[in-house]
Amino acid sequence: LLGTELRLRAGASAVLIAEWSGGDRPLEPVSVAPPATRKLSERLKARGIEASACGRTVQLPLPTEPLSAVSLLHRAVAAAGVPAVCALAGPRPTAFDPLLDEQDLVVVAPPAGATEALTEVALAGLAEVRAPVVVSRPVPRGAARFIAASSLATSHALGGAVTDAVRALA
Repeated sequence: LLGTELRLRAGASAVLIAEWSGGDRPLEPVSVAPPATRKLSERLKARGIEASACGRTVQLPLPTEPLSAVSLLHRAVAAAGVPAVCALAGPRPTAFDPLLDEQDLVVVAPPAGATEALTEVALAGLAEVRAPVVVSRPVPRGAARFIAASSLATSHALGGAVTDAVRALA
């Protein structure tokens, strides 16, 4: 959802979504995507970056090893030229700390049903980050996919704190 909001605000034809989960994830098969998104995916592939186009997003699964993931992310963002979101899904190794300091915004997005204690632990681990840190309310996975795929404005789904932080970036 954050990627869709950033794409819409930037007037970009696509958004790059990189995800690190701490485990290997295969690329999802390419689904329906407009020409601009397919071209971005092909441009990344020409540079040795395996990405897949889906709707208005180009999905980039990051390698398990954190330093390799950071390196690949930097290469992909430099080559893409579109808004980018990096999702760190799982316990975050300290190797990602410098990456977080480079960001314009850090969003903690606890899964639906997460305890408040989990959110507090995540926030405590971000105390030294220079970027603004905000908490997003959980959005059910099916709803998030629908909103992102349909390119609907996502301000309402993201919640006030995240929407305000994204507005401040513009």
